[in-house]
Amino acid sequence: FYKEIYKQNPNAKVILTVRDFDNWYTSAMNTIYPGCHMVWGPAKWILNQKHMQMTHETIWNYIFEGRFTDKEFVRKKFNEHIEDVK
Repeated sequence: FYKEIYKQNPNAKVILTVRDFDNWYTSAMNTIYPGCHMVWGPAKWILNQKHMQMTHETIWNYIFEGRFTDKEFVRKKFNEHIEDVK
């Protein structure tokens, strides 16, 4: 959401950190993605329903258009974001 922040604060500094896509994707698929889809277990107690709804809407549905399990689509979005921020 750097564009929205930058629009409100045009003098803000933007720091772009870049990870290797494959390592990032594997990490996300093994941690935050399944955690946000768990009905039971630790995520149920750590994340409340509103937080999970916000995560689904802003990350999985808005940014990745509901296609996070499509690795090549996510790679494309990942690279487009990096180029856009640069």
